[in-house]
Amino acid sequence: MAKKINHRGRGGHRELLFSLCSLCSLWFFQNPFQKITKSLAFHASQIVREQSATKQCTDRSKTPRIPCTINQNSPYINHLMNGRVSTPWWRDSLPLHKCLISIGSIIDAMGFSIYRKLVIWFVFASLLSLGLATAIGIHSVDTVVIAILLALVIAGILARSISAPISELAHTAGAIADGDLTKRVNTRRDDEIGELAVAFNRMADVLKENTDAVEEKTLELERVNAELKELDQLKSEFISIASHELRTPLTTLKGYLELALDGTLGEFTELQTSKLKIMDRNTDRLIGLINDLLNLSDIQSRQLHLVKENSSLIYLVDEAVRFIKPLADSKGHEIVVNVPDNILISCDWARIAYALRHLLDDAARFTPKPGTIEITAEYQVGDVYVRVSDTGIGIPESELEKIFIPFYELKGSMQHTTGTSGLGLSIVKGIVEAHGGMIWVESEVGAGTVFHIVLPRG
Repeated sequence: MAKKINHRGRGGHRELLFSLCSLCSLWFFQNPFQKITKSLAFHASQIVREQSATKQCTDRSKTPRIPCTINQNSPYINHLMNGRVSTPWWRDSLPLHKCLISIGSIIDAMGFSIYRKLVIWFVFASLLSLGLATAIGIHSVDTVVIAILLALVIAGILARSISAPISELAHTAGAIADGDLTKRVNTRRDDEIGELAVAFNRMADVLKENTDAVEEKTLELERVNAELKELDQLKSEFISIASHELRTPLTTLKGYLELALDGTLGEFTELQTSKLKIMDRNTDRLIGLINDLLNLSDIQSRQLHLVKENSSLIYLVDEAVRFIKPLADSKGHEIVVNVPDNILISCDWARIAYALRHLLDDAARFTPKPGTIEITAEYQVGDVYVRVSDTGIGIPESELEKIFIPFYELKGSMQHTTGTSGLGLSIVKGIVEAHGGMIWVESEVGAGTVFHIVLPRG
């Protein structure tokens, strides 16, 4: 009876030994390995995210796009891909994309492989220690203690052989994330960790190549931008000087033409009077173009001077309507005004009058057949909202954002036949924004155009 009890005791020790070894292996290897690989994935994502945020690729059109083929169910890949690596620069970088897929695949596959090896080694160590203890005649609790001690020694050796290179990899990833792109990982191992190190070094090489290329492009762009800025400044100065120099003689010419047309300089034949009127109209166009150039120059240099005063909006609208009425009547347009008399606005009267005149004038010019031009206004949450609409030719949706660019001409439009310079809308936008307001446009080809203006009351 005593021998049977002892035999059960030894069997119980063996069961306890296998249970403790299994628990030790699960606790000691699975959790730390997951932490290490997640830390590695975090560092890798940090590298790409910071590179993407600070070094934007300048020529993305030449870079091929490929779909993401990473296993999204992997916990390590999810950690790497979950909102950390999602910038256009990373997605457009084919070599870097392949490197990350390679690293991710290795991390995804190496976990079970290494864990399996560790469990096998633990079982082997447990059986070996149990066999040694039995061979030397130890049949007590000391058997379990010796087995655990031997298993822990082997565990320490294996853990160091695995965690040391992974820690080196994580340290290198941190160094690269801090900007040291020359740092590399030792790749002398032939196992999964060695493959991971090779893939990581390949990714670091691609990062360095991309960074060097971006820095080179950035320097080139900075040089080109500096040259363009200087040329733009010279252009603005030339336009300003030339406009001032041209306006003086044109003003003098305009004065003599007015004297000739009102009879002060004597009588002229009907043909001569007709030619003088043509000269007067073209002089007005030149003076208007010069004034537009000067206004645009002031707007671009942020030197547009505003003289604000409280003005009645209906008065400004009536002045603008009187200005365009001859053109509208000649084309059979109907002008509808829906502006309350009590709307007051603090503004530069001359500037806002110019903006309204230009919008109404464009509406009349770009409505080729008898149509309707409407201007409405109302208070909205402390601001003044103005709406100018027409039933004209409309503007293609693809060109709506371009119409405020100086000298821009709509494709297939009537601009070249209507005598406009292409500066008016850019000046209107500058005037509105100088008052602290905003302007936008809605349009449909063949149905008409609507300009919206919001101006602060005070």
